[in-house]
Amino acid sequence: MTIELLPVLPKSTKYSDAFEATWKAHPHGVKKAAFKAGAAFSESEWLGLQHYLEKRHTDDLKWLEGTYVPHLSTFINQERWTDEYEKKWTVKRREDKYDRANAEQEWIRVHGAPAPATWNKK
Repeated sequence: MTIELLPVLPKSTKYSDAFEATWKAHPHGVKKAAFKAGAAFSESEWLGLQHYLEKRHTDDLKWLEGTYVPHLSTFINQERWTDEYEKKWTVKRREDKYDRANAEQEWIRVHGAPAPATWNKK
């Protein structure tokens, strides 16, 4: 009587390459649960999710602060890609924030004299 052992698959073939790339972009939670949650996903859907997660990790204020980052399985099961999120603060150009008139008034307030004549040149 001989016992045949089934071959054990290496870990690298357990999950698809697209899932592995998505997991690398968002390694939160239990890997097996995340794979099970997205079992119906095609390769292109996994890759689309990966690109979305990479962008969200750079944009989402709560994720950047680390105050709330959902597990990947929760993200998939609750279709969290449809959520709106607070984006990180972006720096506005100084010209957008202050117009010329406000800048000249601020100069007069601080220095007690009119702004230099070079400011009137355009």
